[in-house]
Parts: sequence; structure tokens; C-alpha cells
Amino acid sequence: MIEGVTIRNELSFSVTDVQLLVPASGNFVGCGNILAQSQCSTTFPERNYQENAVVITWKERGQSQSTSEFIIKISEKFDLNRTVRLEVVIFNMGQAGAKLVQ
Repeated sequence: MIEGVTIRNELSFSVTDVQLLVPASGNFVGCGNILAQSQCSTTFPERNYQENAVVITWKERGQSQSTSEFIIKISEKFDLNRTVRLEVVIFNMGQAGAKLVQ
């Protein structure tokens, strides 16, 4: 079960319109503005994690950026009786990724 999302900006400038989208369901979560070296977090009612492909989109200095679709795998080390959070990281200009954390 997934219970929330944290989106981190590791760049030295703000990013805007950050969104994690699940194309198969149309579900998304996002943050409008994330300052340099900071983060945005949200929680929501627990949902089953389906391992559907995701896409991360954002703007750097007004220029649109996007990842290709990718699937976030569940670690074999996770306790499936405990909830997880999704952690999205914009770690370099034009580059972002995501992982599940417990």
C-alpha cells in the first residue's frame, strides 16, 4: 500500500509544475513550485500499488522536461505489511527518477 509522495528538488534553482503521472489510470500528484534544495510532500488515503508505468514532468527555468515512462519496482526487502511512500527526485538538469521507500 502506498500512502504518500515526496518530491525533492536537488537542483540549485527552483523547479515548477512538477507532476508524477500514471498514464494507465490518469492519476497524478504534483507540486506547483519547489525551491532549490527543498521538497514538497503530500499524503493521501492508502492505495494499492499496481506497478504501472509513470512519467515525471517539470519545468526548469521555464523549459519543459519529462522522463520516459518507467516502472518503479518494489524492493524484495520491503515488509509488505507496512505502507510505502513514493520519493521523486529531480537530481540533475533534465533528469529525474523515483523509488519507493519504507
